[in-house]
Amino acid sequence: MRVIHRLVNWMDWSQIRDSLLLIGILTFSLPLKTPALQQMLESSTGISFPLNLSTYTILLPPMLGLTTIVHWRRIPEVWNQLRVPLLILACLFIWMWLGAWFSEWRAFSLKHAGRYSIHLVVFLTLLLLLRPIFAVNATRTFILWFATLTGWTAANAYFWTTEVWLRIPKVIQHWGLELELFRWQLGTTSGFFENPNPYALVAVIVLLLSCWVISQKCWLSGAIGVSSGLWGLYASGSRNGVLGFLIVLLILAVYGIQQLRNSSYHRLALVFPIVVIGMGLLLLVIVPNQATLRLQKKIFLLLEVKNYEQLETREDRFVFYRTALETGWNHNSLFGGGPKTAGYLMAKYSNDNWAQELDIIKETNNVHNAPLTLWLEMGWIGLLLSLAFLTEWFRRHKTASWLILGGGLVLCLGQIFDYFIWQITFMTVQSFAFVLMAATKVSSRQLNSE
Repeated sequence: MRVIHRLVNWMDWSQIRDSLLLIGILTFSLPLKTPALQQMLESSTGISFPLNLSTYTILLPPMLGLTTIVHWRRIPEVWNQLRVPLLILACLFIWMWLGAWFSEWRAFSLKHAGRYSIHLVVFLTLLLLLRPIFAVNATRTFILWFATLTGWTAANAYFWTTEVWLRIPKVIQHWGLELELFRWQLGTTSGFFENPNPYALVAVIVLLLSCWVISQKCWLSGAIGVSSGLWGLYASGSRNGVLGFLIVLLILAVYGIQQLRNSSYHRLALVFPIVVIGMGLLLLVIVPNQATLRLQKKIFLLLEVKNYEQLETREDRFVFYRTALETGWNHNSLFGGGPKTAGYLMAKYSNDNWAQELDIIKETNNVHNAPLTLWLEMGWIGLLLSLAFLTEWFRRHKTASWLILGGGLVLCLGQIFDYFIWQITFMTVQSFAFVLMAATKVSSRQLNSE
């Protein structure tokens, strides 16, 4: 009994509880369909659901509710600290729902407005969960969660043909789950993120957060995070990931220079960013991989372009950009087209050779640029509210660590050439990175004392 009593005193149960809650939120944010559970519910209730149930529609909300109940006392504290950005965010989502209601594709738009609202609830819940005292352990938990998924994905990539029992789609099918989009081949690996691009960008964020936890003396977690992040970047073959990683290398270089002025421990911690930079350059330059090869090929193709029409034939994104600008300028309404309607708008108002192709992919297509997509779907007011929130959030938390701020910055810049708001797991990671800024913000008094 004495040993048990000492063990209870040694362990911080609130940290363990919050780590389990965070793991639950992250895991239930995965895009896993629940056909077995849906069939059971429909047969027992006699009700046919209008959409396919998934972990984030049926299991995530109870987890968010439980977390809110556990930390409800923090609501006044969070509100007093973040009143302005939260009010901007509330106005943004009210505007989004108005746009969905007045949309030409109301049913489709309302459905995705509900899905996007899950992002808001996740963000607000994480604000309650990530107290400053829990920030380091929360980051370690996130890194180990990502490393676990990446390890399983890596096992699939290397042993898919020989070890059938390891295959992710087959294993989760026994659990009554289904992953619609899963790519295991090296160079196009998507993991649990449905697409290589968001997977690569999250891997890049894991690299930054791993360097941060190392600066907090969590060496093992940091080493695991760096290894899994570099492998995810390599295996995805994503050009967006490479561009994001170049930004990370710049951030690590600035961070390393800053540490030269600090204590001897921080000088020791400087070694790790240098190692990451070296490993990253080795990965990008020396080791052949799909990401760098595709990026080099695309750059060479773009350098040969002589006019804009030729540019569109070399890169589809420029078709989307031009069509979006023409559509938004000539046919933009007050509320925009509504959530997830950018593809519909471009297909409807495009009158050139690309109209047929755009019509085929209208339900899943977007502009591949976050500001342009928001402009089409929510109008000028929605775009300005989004930019106002980001500006206020970064301004308010500018005293957080460079590594933490860099994570949020990379997630934003990574959506200049793509758009990941549709991906629930990516948005949960983005919410985590943004909330971590608030949890690690240094007060003005502390900053002056340092």
